[in-house]
Parts: sequence; structure tokens; C-alpha cells
Amino acid sequence: MIAGDLDADGLDFLASDPVYFIENVIGERLWSKQCEIAESVRDHKRTCVASAHGTGKTNIAARIGLWWLMTHPYSVVVTTAPTMRQVQKQLWKEVRTAYNRSGCGFGGSLLPKASELQIDGDEWQMVGFSTNDSDAFQGWHSEGGNLFIFDEATGVQPEIWDAVRGCLTSPRDRFLAIGNPTDPTSRFADQFKREDVNTIHISAFDIPNVVEGREVFPGLTGAEWIKEMQEECGPSYETHPDYISRVLGKFPDKDDNALVPLAWLDAAEERWRALNEADEDDELPGGWNTACVLGVDVARGGGAKTIIAEGYVGLGVRALHKEPNQDLMETTGRVLAMGRELGAKDWRIDADGIGSGVADRAAEQEDQRTVRMRGGMASDVVDLDGNKRYLNLRAEWHWTLRERLDPGYPDALALPPDKALRAQLSSIRWGTSSRGLKKIESKEDMLKRGMKSPDESDAVVYAMATPDPNAYDVVDHLVALTSL
Repeated sequence: MIAGDLDADGLDFLASDPVYFIENVIGERLWSKQCEIAESVRDHKRTCVASAHGTGKTNIAARIGLWWLMTHPYSVVVTTAPTMRQVQKQLWKEVRTAYNRSGCGFGGSLLPKASELQIDGDEWQMVGFSTNDSDAFQGWHSEGGNLFIFDEATGVQPEIWDAVRGCLTSPRDRFLAIGNPTDPTSRFADQFKREDVNTIHISAFDIPNVVEGREVFPGLTGAEWIKEMQEECGPSYETHPDYISRVLGKFPDKDDNALVPLAWLDAAEERWRALNEADEDDELPGGWNTACVLGVDVARGGGAKTIIAEGYVGLGVRALHKEPNQDLMETTGRVLAMGRELGAKDWRIDADGIGSGVADRAAEQEDQRTVRMRGGMASDVVDLDGNKRYLNLRAEWHWTLRERLDPGYPDALALPPDKALRAQLSSIRWGTSSRGLKKIESKEDMLKRGMKSPDESDAVVYAMATPDPNAYDVVDHLVALTSL
């Protein structure tokens, strides 16, 4: 092992130069911002990094953890993230890669599956876990100094931040939090206002692949991805929260009228990944195992595509199928074929415009499974005082989706990672009518703001329109809403 094999001078040298350790002991090349992060952990008690997408942030966090462990005898490294999947599949995947790649032989015992690397029992170890129990972060003290690492730090609960702060009692202790700056109201965002925290921002425009216009570091973001984000976020992309966060590496302004906050979308995508893994692994419970429903937004001509959201009651949307623009009969055939192949209980088709022809033709063939979605109709939902809540069904469906994407909602929904869907759901605005009813801005108003037609989000809204995920008389409920 490194600490046990070196004399005091050699150990002090490696402890004083994390960049040298990572590049010459682990054998991996770093780019400038990764070097800055490593040196900040060496020099500052607390370091927080707000990073754009695809900068190698989890990669460097894992290697900093190994540097600390191997050069600080009888130290402890504790890593966490919002979910155990993120701990195991992201940060600890990088830990294993670096540990196994090093030609020097680190020694110690890296467990084959568990997120644990022991050098000398509990007194000298690196562990990873995810929990909402702040008690799990109490009592971490070590002779060599603690290093706490928060990956995907935006989603870490406030109680955990408070608990770890109480563990940073020794001058030797260190803390590193790193993540995409998606939530301006998070505890992660608060750190960037503190004088006792060294803060670092990483823009996608800092990445060597973007600066040099070629792949300098495989796997990092390139210029093409930035162009795709600009297109998805529309002509006013510079002010779009997803662009500000994932491209510029900055916290967007808080927008109380955005339909779905970016941090909620991050959490929904993480639930989607977990469901996919459960679906593929016989040892994991669950997966996409409830009734299938389809939400269909029919293409309106030009280069538009028909979007079919493959949804599952109470779970979320497994996939967005983007079909080329076809005539209405071809579109009908595609919807019916997909629905039958997936065993869908029903398909909900936008019937306010051009989709009405598809809905009518589908109903001729599968009347009991075809639901016409008419968002312009009045909603009958009332509050506890008997007052109406929504301007129309479009507002009801969108607000229901918003509520069920809230990470605090029991069994919150999962959504697939999709740039267009993220851009739309985080851009759609809600408001209140003159009668005090919740309303959702129209597609026409979105287009006036330079946004694209929200085709992906509409398909998702249709698929997830059932307020009660445990009901399945879904068709009977929708019949009452849409007057089939």
C-alpha cells in the first residue's frame, strides 16, 4: 500500500501534491479544472464545485478520495450521493477503475460489490452509502483526517449537510461537494454564498474538447452537445435554466412559475435509471411492471414528429417513441400496433387539433382502448371549499404531473433523460386566471417566446394524466373527464 511502503518524506510529498499522485501513481491525465479541484481539497477545508454536464467531475472526486486515503495514514473517506445507485454506479465505479488501473498495487481490501475499501479495518477506510438518516454521519473521526465527498450534491438532503458540518472538527478534515447547479434553492447553492467555502465553477466552454474543437479527453462534453442544447432550449437559450445549469455551470435564477424545477427532473431521471436496472436484474424487485398506457401527440406537419410516450401507471414514462411525420392513417396504424405489442390498456390521443382524425380512426378499431384527450374542456376538480381549481383539463393534467414529479410525493414518477423533454417541462409556465384558477400557458404563447412546440411534454402529460395512480379504472376516469 502507498502509505505503508513509503518513508516519511515520500509520503509527505504525495500528500502535498494530489495532481502528481493521480497522474503518476494512478496514471491518469487531468485537465486544468480537475487539477484545480484536487489542489483546492488539499488547501481548503471546504470545496464546492458547480459543474456543467460531462466535465469529469465524478471521475476527479473518486481519484481525490483515493489520494486522500492512500497518503493520509489512518484516515477515513466517506462518500455519499442522493441515491445508492448513484453511489455504486457512478462514484464507486470510478473508484474501482482507478484502484484497479494503478500499477503500483494499492493494497487493502476492495470489496467486490459493496462500496467499501479497507486498509486497516474501520480505522483506515473509504466507504460509500446513501441515506436520509443524518445519524449515519455522526461520529466519524480519524487520526489521519476525514474527507467527506458529496457527489450529485444538489440532491443531498439538508440534514446530511448539517450532520457532516458537525464532523469537520479537526484541521486535517476536508469536505468536497460537486454537482450540476440545477436548484438555486438547495443547500448546495447556499454554499456558494459562504466565505468559508472555496467555490469553483466549470463551464462546458472550459472543457478542452470544446476549446480545441476535437476530442482531447475521451468522454468529456464536446461542441456538438452544446449546439444540441442550444437548439433544444430555443432562440433564447442563454436565459433557459437548463442551458445556464448544464452548459454554463451556473445556478439559474429561481423561477416560481416554471412548471417543473430542474432538480425535480434530475430526480425523475434517476428514478428512471433505477427502474430500468430493476427491470433488467432478476435480483432487484420491481421494474416497469404495472399497466401500460400510451400518450400520443400527433405531428402537425413540416419536420415535426409524432411523439408516443410509453407510460406505466404509478411509475412514469419508460420511453419516448419519436415517429416520422406520416399521414393520419399511417400514424393511427403505428399507434395501434405499438399499443397491441406492449399490451397497453389504453392510448390517449390529443384530439384538440389534427390528432382528432387519428383518435377517430383508432376508436373505430379499438373503441374501448382509445381515449380522446381534449385539454380545452373545463375541469370539474374542486378544492376543499368546493371551488374549482383549474381553468381547463390541460391545466389539471399539467399540474397533476408537476405534483407527481415532486421528490416529496410518495412514489414520485420517473421520466427518461431527453433534452427536448427537459427543455419543455422546465420552460412551460403556469399562472392564475382572473378567477383564481390555475392555468398553463398555451402552445401559441410558448411559440411567441421562441420555444418549440411542447410535443414531448404533451405526450408525457397525456400518458400520466390519471390523478390516482392506484386506480385502474383509468379509462372510466378519463371518460368522465373527456366526454368520450
